[in-house]
Amino acid sequence: MIKLGSTGEEVTILQENLIALGYNLGTSGADGDFGKATYNAVLQFQKDYELIVDGVVGVNTEYAIDKAILNHNTKYSDKSQFGDLQIYVTGQQLREIGWKNVTDSMVEDLNRCLGRYEITTLQRIRHFITQCSYESGLGLYTKEIGSGLAYEYRASLGNRYAGDGPKYKGAGYIQLTGFDNYKRFSEDINDPRVMEGVDYVAQNYPWTSAGFWWYSNYMNELCDKGATVEEITVRVNGGYNGIEQRKLYYKLCSAVIK
Repeated sequence: MIKLGSTGEEVTILQENLIALGYNLGTSGADGDFGKATYNAVLQFQKDYELIVDGVVGVNTEYAIDKAILNHNTKYSDKSQFGDLQIYVTGQQLREIGWKNVTDSMVEDLNRCLGRYEITTLQRIRHFITQCSYESGLGLYTKEIGSGLAYEYRASLGNRYAGDGPKYKGAGYIQLTGFDNYKRFSEDINDPRVMEGVDYVAQNYPWTSAGFWWYSNYMNELCDKGATVEEITVRVNGGYNGIEQRKLYYKLCSAVIK
């Protein structure tokens, strides 16, 4: 609970969020001191969002501020860089989680993916980033390390011709695999070049291909039911491979993405 007279980092974060949402904190700004200006801004926020108006930032007010930041895309937007694209996760947040090779195009692909596949609540985003963090080695791998020869003529994947295994091996941060899955993804995003194979998808759609798999396998619905990291991992991995590391990533994602 944060209230008049509180000080410290929590107050600074609160003030930064209020400023991002358009509330006036006067000349003091985000100084870490919950004074009169911050108190008045909290009162106004509570009125605007039909909360109990008491100037105290308890559980309900904190949740409402977090939701406002996420939904209205204020704190994390950079329209000069990405136009009107809504930004749910920034490059800086990915770096704080430990991601490697963070580029503007990669961040753009991530946020287009999140919006397209409705990965837009905190739970959905945190679980999605957690699983992609583990599966890709924090962005180090955009495609499967193996040759893909093991998938040759694999009927369950739609690989019918010689070379289909390597051509359509795992691509993206949750490895999309097989001719049939590539074909469905190609049609979903209306890009026939996806059928060029793994290198094209890995370079252009590392996040979007993962989001396509996520959405197609009803992962959002699983997250909405309050699924644990273990339950999500079983659906993604088929077992509990790396479960302790995935739990650590989820804890980190929860601390950074809020």
